This record gives sequence, C-alpha cells and structure tokens, in this order.
Amino acid sequence: MTDTYWFKFYPSEWLTGTISFVSKPAQADFINLMCYYFTRECRMTVAQMKRLIPETYQELIDENIVKIKGDNIEIKHLDKAYKERKQRSYINSQNGRKGGLKKKFDNDPTHADAKMYLKILEQNGNLK
Repeated sequence: MTDTYWFKFYPSEWLTGTISFVSKPAQADFINLMCYYFTRECRMTVAQMKRLIPETYQELIDENIVKIKGDNIEIKHLDKAYKERKQRSYINSQNGRKGGLKKKFDNDPTHADAKMYLKILEQNGNLK
C-alpha cells in the first residue's frame, strides 16, 4: 500500500496516556518504533524491536504499551489504523473501477456485459 506514510496521532492521548509514565528516552524510542512498525505494514518481530531500541524495549513491554504475541510485537492502535487504511484503499479501488467502467461504457451502448457487471457489483454491496 502506498499511503502508509502517515498515521493518526493525538497529542492529548499522548500526554494523558500510559506512555507518559515511561522515561523520556522510552517515549522517544516509541515514536521511532511506531514509525518503523507502521511503514512495515504493522509486522515486526521482538528481535527487530530489541535491535531497534535496545535500551528501552523492556520498559515499553512492562507498561503494556507494546504487546508480545509469539515472536511478534503488537501496537494495537496502529494495527487498527492500518486495517482501516487498507479497507479504505480497497473501497476506493473498487469505486474507481466502477467509475472507470461506467465512463467507458456509458459512451458505448453495445457493451451490455459491462453494464451487467456494474449492476452485479452494486447489488453485492462491493461499491459504496
């Protein structure tokens, strides 16, 4: 996905959340970790995290800011954001396909197959 270059960040949640109870170095490392994690499609191993932030990774785990699941880490709010972005990207892609087909075949009434395809897509709720 090409639009993973940003994620939502709420300063009020940052200032009042659990992250405010960890050291300043751990807070700075967490920003770095979030960027790395998100740009890698929210996939990262514990070993990678340890190499990326060796001095503070345990502090983030102890405060449940980063969760461990098997050999991988989880950052719940980024997992949710990534899933939402991926879903929105899929919907936009489908809508673009519909618009392109409609534009192409509205000018050519001989393409009944394409019109039937558009109707099936709309009936299945694949396009919003």
